[in-house]
Amino acid sequence: MYGQDYDEASLEYMRISHETKKVINHPYNDPWIIAGQGTVALELCQQWAEIDRDKFNRNICSNEIIFADAVFVGIGGGGLISGVSVYIKQKYPNTRIIGVECVSANAVTRSLASGQRERLNHVGSFADGAAAKTCGKETFRLSQLCVDEMINVTDEELCKRSGTFIKIREQLLKLLCNGICKLSKIHRVELSVYMQ
Repeated sequence: MYGQDYDEASLEYMRISHETKKVINHPYNDPWIIAGQGTVALELCQQWAEIDRDKFNRNICSNEIIFADAVFVGIGGGGLISGVSVYIKQKYPNTRIIGVECVSANAVTRSLASGQRERLNHVGSFADGAAAKTCGKETFRLSQLCVDEMINVTDEELCKRSGTFIKIREQLLKLLCNGICKLSKIHRVELSVYMQ
């Protein structure tokens, strides 16, 4: 990666694109990228339908598949939550979409709260590889339409359950787990979680 954070890397790839006259797809704000991210939700729905379908996830009267009450999605720039939330809300409108962000990199949370795209001055060092200083125009629009709630996790909470040197994939998983735990405490709900 070039620079200290995503935004510095973004400026560099835009400079290279301009110099080389090559088209670069935005990593989280491009409609095709967002649609591709939505395939995660497609796979989640397909897997859910296969999980013990006859025992607990079918409405006995209508034989309709009952989906999860909530889906938690880790947020960097907003592409994943945009794609996932659009797909889930189309298929299961009553399923709550809950975004999980680091407090030190919560551009989407702040943007949704204010009703306009907000730009962070600084992204925390722990979340710098998984976050942008602002969400994209399209990811913001879709998040406004489809995201039900945001949970912010502190770097301290994130560090508590993870080592200092972890991969982004592990970082996002821990971010989601912390968000789920925090939400269950807020709403005093006992959780039954399926993870693959």
